[in-house]
Amino acid sequence: TPVLTLENGGFIDTTTAGNGNAGTINIEAIEINIDDNFGSISTGVTSLFEPNSRRDGGDINIITNILNLTNGGKLEATTFGNGNAGNITVTAQDQINIEGNLSGIYSDVEQSGLGNGGTIIINTPNLSLSDLGTINSQTLGSGNAGTIEITTDTLTLTFGIIEASTQSDNSAGNITISANDLNLDNGFIISGTESNGAGGTINLNINNNLNLTSSFITSDSFSESTGKAGDIIINSTTTNLNNSSLIGVQSLGSGDGGNINLQGNQLSLNNQSQISGTTVSGEGGNIILRQQDINLDNQSPITTTAGGVGNGGDITIDTQFLTAKNNSDIIANAFEGRGGNIDITAAGIFLSNDSTISASSELGIDGVVQTNLTESDPSEALVEVSAEVVDIVGLINNNFCQQGAESEFIITGRGGLPTNPYEILDSNNIQIGLVAPTQEMKTQALEKQQPMSLSVDISQFIPARGWIKTKDGQIMLVSYNPNNTTPPTPITIKKCPPRP
Repeated sequence: TPVLTLENGGFIDTTTAGNGNAGTINIEAIEINIDDNFGSISTGVTSLFEPNSRRDGGDINIITNILNLTNGGKLEATTFGNGNAGNITVTAQDQINIEGNLSGIYSDVEQSGLGNGGTIIINTPNLSLSDLGTINSQTLGSGNAGTIEITTDTLTLTFGIIEASTQSDNSAGNITISANDLNLDNGFIISGTESNGAGGTINLNINNNLNLTSSFITSDSFSESTGKAGDIIINSTTTNLNNSSLIGVQSLGSGDGGNINLQGNQLSLNNQSQISGTTVSGEGGNIILRQQDINLDNQSPITTTAGGVGNGGDITIDTQFLTAKNNSDIIANAFEGRGGNIDITAAGIFLSNDSTISASSELGIDGVVQTNLTESDPSEALVEVSAEVVDIVGLINNNFCQQGAESEFIITGRGGLPTNPYEILDSNNIQIGLVAPTQEMKTQALEKQQPMSLSVDISQFIPARGWIKTKDGQIMLVSYNPNNTTPPTPITIKKCPPRP
């Protein structure tokens, strides 16, 4: 169909309450709009597995150009019985928009359910979640929660939520996102456990930029839980955390903290953002960062902390340059247990006076801080030189601007050329710009330009009338005509009257 619209309680449903499987829902349309208008009756496409049923719920398959879920509109696959919930697969050629509270895509195992949650699979160039729009996989029963798999070019969360959680003894589902760019503005990606089950893993593969502004990517084990928090694994070319953003694993119960592993080219934390692993009583989670450059600024720490008798997690950093300034610390602490170890390998480590690196335990054994400074390879700065020899003779007395296209000649002032912007700053490079002359310099220049004043009495000069040769062979100019035998008469020099 060209356009499918469900609103104000309209729904498409497949349900099983007996021994048979629920049917599959297949929808193909150019545009699909599901808008509940926040009504009392759920609006959407649902696959339900009732408590007495023993088989599996039906799948939901959607192919469209545009999918809009707004004002509580949803896609949902739920199991209340012994069987597994159905899978939800959405392929949108253009975009998927999920907007508004309760709007979203859900896979649930309810409290009476014994089966596993279904998988949520999303493929689209643009995926946007806003105003509490949600993609959620959870288990309240005995089954494991389903996984969430998203493949997109651009994923944007603006007050949007992607969550996989468990409130039972079974595991939460994993979250896997593959994207070119992932932007979170007050957005949340969460894996959590509130019982004995383990938290799921968050796995992000970002080709370009991962940007967090006032946003969280966390894997949590909550206060009543004994389960281990899930891991966070991120591969991103550039990762930026701003304005109190967090990438963290924490265990508030007795379970161990998860691990954080970040790989990429550049990692930046700014304005009270942090990467942390925290436990109340269990073992602290480890943090592993492998980046070309790491920059921490404005109270943006990297920390592992273990309360109780748990040991602090280790921090391992492998980078070219590590910069920490303005109260941005790297800390691995514990209370009664051993403080975590910190191992840093870098070509350069730059810390401000108010930024520290420490591994300590208040009552136990302090951890070890080890820094390994690597030597730079001189061959990396070598440039291949052309084998062609320049004929300098051909450049002499020629207009060099005509020797190549778009040539130019630039006057840079005194002090030589400025530093190449692609090279490391060098204190020996000094550039002095053109300076306006002072009044003293102007006076001296004007004095130098004044012609010399010569006082010459032209009456003392007599023009030569000829020349003679002396006895010793020298030539002498004379004031008379040597060819005239008449004695020379004196010459009277007349002075010209001055000009009026």
